[in-house]
Amino acid sequence: MKETLGKAVQRETPYQGLLPGEAAERLSRDGLNKLTPPKGTPEIVKFTKLLLGGFQILFWIGSILCFIAYGLQYSSDPTSPRDNLYLGIVLVGVVVMTALFAYYQEAKSTNIMAGFKNMVPQQACVIRGGSKLQINATELVIGDIVDIKGGDRVPADLRLFASRGCKVDNSSLTGESEPQARSSEFTHENPLETKNIAFYSTTCLEGTASGIVINIGDNTVIGRIAFLASGVENEKTPIAIEIEHFVHMISALALGVGFLFLFISLGMGYNILNAIIFFIGIVVAYVPEGLLATVTVRLNSEPHVSLQVCLSLTAKTMAKKNCLVKNLEAVETLGSTSVICSDKTGTLTQNRMTVAHMWFDKYIHAADTSEEMTGEQFDMSSKTWAALGRVASLCNRAVFRGGQEDKPVSRREVEGDASETALLKFTEMVLGNVVGIRDQNPKVAEIPFNSTNKFQLSIHETDDPADKRYLLVMKGAPERILERCSSIMITGQEWPLDEEMKEDFQRAYMELGSLGERVLGFCHCYLPEDKFPAGFQFDTEEMNFPTNNLCFVGLISLIDPPRSSVPEAISKCHSAGIKVIMVTGDHPITAKAIARAVGIIAPESETVEDIAQRLNIPIEKVDKADAKAAVINGGDLKDMTTEQLMEILRNHPEIVFARTSPQQKLIIVEACQNLGNFVAVTGDGVNDSPALKKANIGIAMGIAGSDAAKGAADMILLDDNFASIVTGVEEGRLIFDNLKKSISFTLTKNIPEMVPFMVYIIISCPLPLGTITILFIELGTDIIPSISLAYEKAESDIMNQKPRHPKKDRLVNMQLAAYTYFHIGYLRGISCMMSNRRSGTQEDDRLEYLQALVTEFQDTDSQDAKEQVLANLANFSYDPSNYEYLRQLQVIDLFLDMLTEENENFVEFGIGGYDYLYINFPRLPSLLQGSKKLDCPRFIRSKVGADFEHLLDTFTSFPTVAPTGLPKIVNLKLLSVVRRVMALCLNPVVLPLVLCVFEYAISFSSRFSGGLCNLCLDKTNKEYILQNGGLKLVISCLSSPNEETVLSAVTTLMYLMTPDSRQDITAPPVVECMLRFSLSANKRLSNLAGVFLQDYCSPEQVESARSLQQHSALGIPLPRN
Repeated sequence: MKETLGKAVQRETPYQGLLPGEAAERLSRDGLNKLTPPKGTPEIVKFTKLLLGGFQILFWIGSILCFIAYGLQYSSDPTSPRDNLYLGIVLVGVVVMTALFAYYQEAKSTNIMAGFKNMVPQQACVIRGGSKLQINATELVIGDIVDIKGGDRVPADLRLFASRGCKVDNSSLTGESEPQARSSEFTHENPLETKNIAFYSTTCLEGTASGIVINIGDNTVIGRIAFLASGVENEKTPIAIEIEHFVHMISALALGVGFLFLFISLGMGYNILNAIIFFIGIVVAYVPEGLLATVTVRLNSEPHVSLQVCLSLTAKTMAKKNCLVKNLEAVETLGSTSVICSDKTGTLTQNRMTVAHMWFDKYIHAADTSEEMTGEQFDMSSKTWAALGRVASLCNRAVFRGGQEDKPVSRREVEGDASETALLKFTEMVLGNVVGIRDQNPKVAEIPFNSTNKFQLSIHETDDPADKRYLLVMKGAPERILERCSSIMITGQEWPLDEEMKEDFQRAYMELGSLGERVLGFCHCYLPEDKFPAGFQFDTEEMNFPTNNLCFVGLISLIDPPRSSVPEAISKCHSAGIKVIMVTGDHPITAKAIARAVGIIAPESETVEDIAQRLNIPIEKVDKADAKAAVINGGDLKDMTTEQLMEILRNHPEIVFARTSPQQKLIIVEACQNLGNFVAVTGDGVNDSPALKKANIGIAMGIAGSDAAKGAADMILLDDNFASIVTGVEEGRLIFDNLKKSISFTLTKNIPEMVPFMVYIIISCPLPLGTITILFIELGTDIIPSISLAYEKAESDIMNQKPRHPKKDRLVNMQLAAYTYFHIGYLRGISCMMSNRRSGTQEDDRLEYLQALVTEFQDTDSQDAKEQVLANLANFSYDPSNYEYLRQLQVIDLFLDMLTEENENFVEFGIGGYDYLYINFPRLPSLLQGSKKLDCPRFIRSKVGADFEHLLDTFTSFPTVAPTGLPKIVNLKLLSVVRRVMALCLNPVVLPLVLCVFEYAISFSSRFSGGLCNLCLDKTNKEYILQNGGLKLVISCLSSPNEETVLSAVTTLMYLMTPDSRQDITAPPVVECMLRFSLSANKRLSNLAGVFLQDYCSPEQVESARSLQQHSALGIPLPRN
């Protein structure tokens, strides 16, 4: 809606504003003063993006391949298993479930962030019914009278009818980078060019202005532009880019490994369908499905595939602790802060200014601001105080809010900043009726305070009928005020401002500043009537009036006590490796006192000035390296080079910058960043915006902060308290830690899930984990713990760690990848494989599992695949609980069949599986009684038996000589047959042959040297061996170079120990060998020899063996002590 100024003036008196009822009617008619949000992406499109983005596309590919594989199987055999169909359905279900969960969490996060925007609504100062009110800017209506001041965001399109040094920033609207002066004059037909229009959303940089609302909401100029620009996309945040990179990396790795093993499986003889299933299994194992529900980011301008929960949860938690984050990037990066550049007033202090002291007539006077005024009183009759009180009342823009006349002055609410509020309340208590004083001395011109000039000036008509001169009053930084003065008022008389007076001023200034008080200087000047007659047009831009040769009237100091929580918060910062720098516009003395009070400067720390004063030497002679603290004046900073500033920042851990301008704050921030620091900066004024934007984290004050500062900041402190920053840092560190924990936990299971597929493809090890099982593990067990890690409390030392480097200490770095994949991942993978080695799969699946192995052995033509199946069967036979299944499937017969194969690897696997069965299964002999492969008690008419008869004839011809020249495969079969005969003791007649064969076996292979040891377990065999020279054979094995053979010989000697054989077994040569073996590097051998010496040898035998000088009959060297 639009309304011209003329019509508005006709409807109401501008300075009285609209009546409340009329404002309500217009609000109902025209709607709220806010821009219509641009059309959002339709919900169905959001959900579709979630279904097709990130990891989801891999699952779609996998499900499509499963459906294709099932279709091919069904077309060739309608009765084929439906495993691929079920897997495809499960994959689709996973995608849909994950998308639904992500959609819910993204909507929840969006609502949280939208709610944050309403926590700090823009306020507007409006006049309605003659009263000045603070209302939400959205409630403005056309015709409202609005006041704006420096730092405010213009709340609507305004037609200005009063301006006092007002300048606005139109860069967001017109692109003009220079501040644009505003006035009440119509200067151009084009609304964008005329000076009497202030546009919605632009910023008032300085000065004040009053205007009438002519456009609101979408009808404002910026509203029409926003409609045209509604399609512009937002940039991705760093964490979104990092997570997106992580998704792409994992996806590429999953596809790469999947395709690699797809080709390997095809090359190893697997059919194409099985190879595709392997591919799907590896991809599913690689993708961390549980991670999709762990953190919340936006990977595009619209909600995209979200890794949910953590960021929105932390943002909500921080809001409860008065830290309002404007974007999730602030949550991610706040924990990296290594330097905090903080304002003093309102952040480190309570921002509750009260007048503490005054200096006039060359004396310091205490100010009593209690309600009863019972404290020490100063001389209120002094003409100098009258002048000082009048300047403090007039050069002051603070006003009491209406309707508080019955309240004590100290409890009244005031519109204005903290310093002017304190001055207003003090002058109201002492002088009374400040409003009357201002009415009698109306303001005709004003230059508001700014951080560049550091003074505020106003010009007034006076109420003295005999003196119609204009009165110029000024207040500001005492040194700036004093340099503009040429005289000083003492007891109501003006005296020249000589050096003695300046020294008195300096002593008073330093004394008040050392108390931690903020000191303001005041001066005035009557303008000559001949040069400034009544009605003179004062120009605050050109300043056509004097600002020098003024009369100094006094000082007023204000106390702003530090916040009670700040010292502890700063101590936490120091423990966390965070450097806190105070940047203030106050005098160095005041800044230093407050810095010591809150702990920025430690009590024992000294500045260069302190050292010079203590040693009574010039400052130039002090070694700056001895000063731990530094207080830098803005005037000195102006003359420093960048290198000098960086040197101060590098060498002094405790720093205070005083009397600085916002431009210097920006320089300080840049210098800190150049040193590699991650900088957080607090600010409240419009001129702080550049530093807030330049900082890694800009922090605006929610109470005292201007709209411009809040707009430039990344975070807003709702309570203006420094301690809230430290809380935010702790929460930022916590979220980063929890994100890493969630990712680490989720990624560690990838290797254990993937290794079974790889091992199955490469060596045909049984596949203990199917693809569907992996998905149930991911979504049924992993997702809840990974989400719970988002709620993990902070570690006790989280604020004792150094700040992380945002570019080096990444969320997902090589260290994390190595830890999750190569350390924990492979440990978990090996543990799972080892736990599966003895027991195969679950008990109910064993028969099916064995059947699959036997079927695979029978169906495959690949020799390598058959070997892998035999190896798996041999391992499976190690567990006695599996033997019933082995019997049912005639796996024992399969092992015996392998003894007749020409492939020596088949023979070895057959022997190994058969060995496991005999050693661990006592019922094997009775089972073999029914085997068609054996005709007990001899191997005579079986295939093995035929070989045995031939070999028996061979050994009978050479009973004491080891055979030579036999092929390796025959030797293997021979040893296998002999072990069977020995182990089962089916034919004692062959025992002489057994001893001959084992004498040969010692030199042939150590693998079967334990057979003689096993033979001794039978009492009958033991007696036969001892009677037929077997003991000598065993003792001769002690000289074997093979440690396994020696181990078997030592064990066999202990088995053969009887009262009759003890003398031979503990003969000195044998004991000498045992002494040598006890010193062996082989722990098993040394332990076994130690047991032999302790249990079977007397101390005298051991000592005799040590003292023996001759070598034993076996030629074995004696051990040396």
